[in-house]
Amino acid sequence: MIQVEPENTASAAVARRAGFAPGKHTHGEDGTPLDWYVRDLRVGIR
Repeated sequence: MIQVEPENTASAAVARRAGFAPGKHTHGEDGTPLDWYVRDLRVGIR
């Protein structure tokens, strides 16, 4: 999982190019909003 501040569009773009998909929305300990990007690493494993 990758967590990105929603305003950080460059980091979100890197996550998407690396195959991560948008996931949940949370807040950090200091209240900063965070968008999570997830990727299933099991894809393609036999």
